[in-house]
Amino acid sequence: MDRVVRKRIEELTQGHTLWMTEYTAGQFSPLPGTARICPYPLKEAKAGDYCFVEGDPLLPYKGKIDGMVRILWNRRYPANVFLDVKPEECGLVLQSTEDFRGYSHDRITMEIWGRS
Repeated sequence: MDRVVRKRIEELTQGHTLWMTEYTAGQFSPLPGTARICPYPLKEAKAGDYCFVEGDPLLPYKGKIDGMVRILWNRRYPANVFLDVKPEECGLVLQSTEDFRGYSHDRITMEIWGRS
């Protein structure tokens, strides 16, 4: 829950629907104006929409993924859930990488993946 990351997400998704679960919505206050909350965001998303995904499997939606924004922290945390699809496996190519200082971390990396 880094406020700088949330702001970046809001800026990136401005003008587009941003789907998320109730759990994820708890990170935002207030919610972005384009946010939509539902139990299964990946099912609801249409072309051009964004999904904020935390722990949900992407594999069933592999053919539907047009792009991916991956946020990487500068340290490892214990986890029991991992990304089950690499961007390359969805036919995506890395379009940009940006390191920035977050509120809670000195370095956060944002990768933007898309179709070439």
